[in-house]
Formats: sequence, structure tokens, C-alpha cells
Amino acid sequence: MTDDDEQALLYTLVLERAGYHVIPAVTGEEALSLLARCRCDLVLTDYYLPGCTGQHVIRSVQQQYPPIKTMLMSTCYDVCELANACHADGWYPKTDLPLLLATLSHMLPHMPQSLLTQA
Repeated sequence: MTDDDEQALLYTLVLERAGYHVIPAVTGEEALSLLARCRCDLVLTDYYLPGCTGQHVIRSVQQQYPPIKTMLMSTCYDVCELANACHADGWYPKTDLPLLLATLSHMLPHMPQSLLTQA
């Protein structure tokens, strides 16, 4: 999930090229609505979103869809602390795409995976 269209496209292209099925969402509300209709293995969300934070999305996913893994990303220096505060399964500093792919391969070792992204 992201509020930046160019970044959303970049993440979608990189993740799909790596073999992931990506379901993009722009807002937290859209993501939660999609989860009610689509099967996903992981929600990858930015911290800053229109209308709410990624932490709010992660908490909602954990309450409504406990099997789905969650990952928070941000350019904030304290993204690890932000992710820990909402008990996300993982975190990612948005500047390192190879690190994102490595982290996802550890979090989701079985292919194919479906990701709901909010970059």
C-alpha cells in the first residue's frame, strides 16, 4: 500500500518479476476490503498512508486475518521500532529492494505467494 503511484508501480514490477502475485491497494480501507475477497499470504504496507497509518492496517489484519503475515515499510529511521510496536512479522527500510526480496523469501518460503501491497 502506498500513497505514491510511481513507487507502487516499482514495487509491483519488482515483486511480480520475483514471482509474487501482487494485489495493490492505495488506502488501508481498500486493503481491508480486498482482504475480505482475496486470499493473501502477506500484507506489505507503508507506515504513512492516506487516512490511517500502516500500524493501524497491521493491527486490523492481525485481528481479522491472523494467518496473514504483515510487514511494515518506511523511510523513517525507526521503522524497526514502528514495526515492533504493532507486532508486525517483519519490517523493511524502503531504500533497499534486494533486502526486501531477501526478507520476503524468508517470511514466505513457499511459492507462489500473494501479497497485498501498500508501498
